[in-house]
Amino acid sequence: MPVLPLQARSRVLRLASLRHSQFLWAAARRSFSGAGPGLHLWAENARREVFARLHGLRKSKATPQEVLFIVSECQRRQLLKDPRDWVVAMSSLGHVGLWTDTLALFEAMHLETAVAVHAFNATLSAVQRAQQWEAAVALFADIERYSLTPDTVTCNALLTACDKGGQWQSALSLLERIGPTYHLQPNVVSYSTTLSACERGRAWEHALQVFANMNGCEISPDVVVFNATLSALDGGSRWEEALTLLEEMNEIKLKRTLATYGSAIRACGNAFQWEEAVELMRSLQNRQKPNLIILNLCLDACRKARNLHAALKLFNDMQIESERPDMLSYTSLISACGYGAEWQLAIQLHEDALMTGQPDIFSFNAVLGVCRQASRWEESHRILEGLLLHGLSPSMPTYKALIAACAYAMRWSDALSHLRALQKSDSLYIGAARGKEDLILQFGIVSKACAEAGLASRSQALVDEAEFAAAAKGLAGRLPREWISVLHWQAALAYFQRLKQAIDRDDTEEGVQVVGLADLLLDAGQDTAAMSLLLEAQEAQIFSLWQKTKKADILDLHSLGPGSCSAAVAEAAVSAALLQLAEKRAFRATRGFVVVTGRGLGSLRTSPLLLPAISSFLSQLGLDIRQATGFVFVPRRSLHDLWQGVKRSNECP
Repeated sequence: MPVLPLQARSRVLRLASLRHSQFLWAAARRSFSGAGPGLHLWAENARREVFARLHGLRKSKATPQEVLFIVSECQRRQLLKDPRDWVVAMSSLGHVGLWTDTLALFEAMHLETAVAVHAFNATLSAVQRAQQWEAAVALFADIERYSLTPDTVTCNALLTACDKGGQWQSALSLLERIGPTYHLQPNVVSYSTTLSACERGRAWEHALQVFANMNGCEISPDVVVFNATLSALDGGSRWEEALTLLEEMNEIKLKRTLATYGSAIRACGNAFQWEEAVELMRSLQNRQKPNLIILNLCLDACRKARNLHAALKLFNDMQIESERPDMLSYTSLISACGYGAEWQLAIQLHEDALMTGQPDIFSFNAVLGVCRQASRWEESHRILEGLLLHGLSPSMPTYKALIAACAYAMRWSDALSHLRALQKSDSLYIGAARGKEDLILQFGIVSKACAEAGLASRSQALVDEAEFAAAAKGLAGRLPREWISVLHWQAALAYFQRLKQAIDRDDTEEGVQVVGLADLLLDAGQDTAAMSLLLEAQEAQIFSLWQKTKKADILDLHSLGPGSCSAAVAEAAVSAALLQLAEKRAFRATRGFVVVTGRGLGSLRTSPLLLPAISSFLSQLGLDIRQATGFVFVPRRSLHDLWQGVKRSNECP
């Protein structure tokens, strides 16, 4: 006798269950038409068996049509007598995603009998399960129409709907109103759901506040709460706060899970703290063997910190410990090769990856990105051939790497060919607005390659085509903010001069473009033009470098954009400021000259980059300097000697 496959047997059993239920329904209906007490008791048991089978369909992964059929028959045959029957029916509909049918059934219950808060909660849960947060909010707002008062389960269901809908502000507002408005005490689920909403919204500050409020209410947080808070901190790169939370878990003897370590390691990695990330992994190894996800997170932390040596060591340790790297492991390691343009190593790793697993578009794009940094256009073309042989389609990052690799290697015709291929591909429709901006930027990169090859007319034609494309693709004729930085310096200067007429003095984006153009001019050896540009921008009040006080003239480099100002631009700005001081002799009225560089919190490894660069620059000018956290001070006497041509010995702080 042939044996049916598991899926077929399951289907047959469900159909048999449905037919048996029809027999039970008939018996149940007869029982309510005046039959004797014995038969009535038997039929009541049959009715209960119908709902038991409804529960069984939920566990057996029944289709929405099957559940809807049974619930509809129950309603049509008037078998929904007890409020619990209604709740079972509503929960069954919600379990298979039929939220509109759940709402209709709830309204039917409201017309036939008094509704209970449990039925309302089941309906609200069905709506939130379907990720219909707006409908959930509307239903909750209508609760008084049913003469009901929400309980904690009701509020938690709405919090979950806000979480899934990405409405973290609404979740915070509801959590704050649970006590004062509804006279309820939020529980662990209330706080963990709100924390999850904050994590989705990258609102780590609010997540920390919610966590603190929970402790203030003397509610003991569980692992879920800690993990949700850590996930929020991971999105905000708040590694120090994440480590503090781990210590709190130790103090209350709460066991850390793999998710706990994963969030903390990711927070460290996002803040370029690769040492802390690896240390956390070592700590985990003392308790249990870390899985591949944890190892890949540590690899990614080394990549973000641009530490290829640490990434290689970790990768080798993985293989020694018999942990087979996956494609993500190889992709992270290959990407780490890009910062040092280690293209040979990247290609070798890519070939190893092809032999160990099925490659994806991300692994190909990673090695193409390394070849782009090293201007290895021939290798880029060979990798493209391999990509196509594996049946993959080039994506936007693929074309960007190919175009840049050819352009940097002065292969303008190949770069132009890839640009035309990009225009015809489907990659532009992935990422919508960002994809359109990326396409425009490729015109600028190819235009620069043409200009450097002496093809001025072709270069200008590409610039004109980019401006036309920006208008045609719905960018309101506004070119991307990075546009100036990808052009040849002469084209960038000409574009800025045209743009200057429309500059809004309060438009910070224009200030960013000024800084980008100054950086480009300095790279091209046009130092004088860069200083003139910064002075003009200062006079036009595009940004205000000076903070005039009675004690000192303060040059605030943060006005050039925290984290976006290079050392070269900062030095040009300081040179321009010194020229202004020399012309106006403004330093005679103050004690000295202060350059605010910042503490480096937005830079790699959160270590200051501008402070040592500016200190070295001023020292080379023969100025006495005093360093402190976030700024450099030059005494008035040292400035006076500079103007008089007197070179003094430098003082170290």
